[in-house]
Amino acid sequence: MPGSPSTRSIRKRLVDADDHFDITPLPEFDDARLGSINLRLGNTFLIARRASVSSIEAQDVRASQRLFDEVRLPGREPLVLQPQQFALATTFEYLSLPADLCGFIQSRSTYGRMGLIAATATYVTAGYHGCPTLEIVNAGEVAVVVRPGEAICQLVLITAGEEPGDLHPSRYQCTVRPYPARRM
Repeated sequence: MPGSPSTRSIRKRLVDADDHFDITPLPEFDDARLGSINLRLGNTFLIARRASVSSIEAQDVRASQRLFDEVRLPGREPLVLQPQQFALATTFEYLSLPADLCGFIQSRSTYGRMGLIAATATYVTAGYHGCPTLEIVNAGEVAVVVRPGEAICQLVLITAGEEPGDLHPSRYQCTVRPYPARRM
């Protein structure tokens, strides 16, 4: 039956060179606890242009690509998200999940209480490799400032019963920057 791994087992697996569970760079000791690992914001963003297209459909990849402007922030330069503004980003960390672990990305409560939702398509499959994309939206009433390197979300781990041969990579496998929608 699926469950959440213990803090001790998460920390042990992260430093075990023979384990296929890896997060690079390695999280700080306190960032892995209670079945989850804090993840930080990367420095590349795709910012949705307001009213740049009249509508968009998931099947129309070209329209999706025209919707965004890429912004790369040096160091910890701030990004100000206005109310109802949407952006794509990735985590700073590169994840390698083995067949026996999957997870969900959740916004951290500090940011959620400001109105920031840091992940909408939250499932991370067993066998995933890459920097997960974060769909960030400011659902609040005032602008919210975020900076690369801030731990705005967490990966909540769940044990999975998959076999390595049964894994099917997603179309977003091995990504290290945000991308608009790809073919369905």
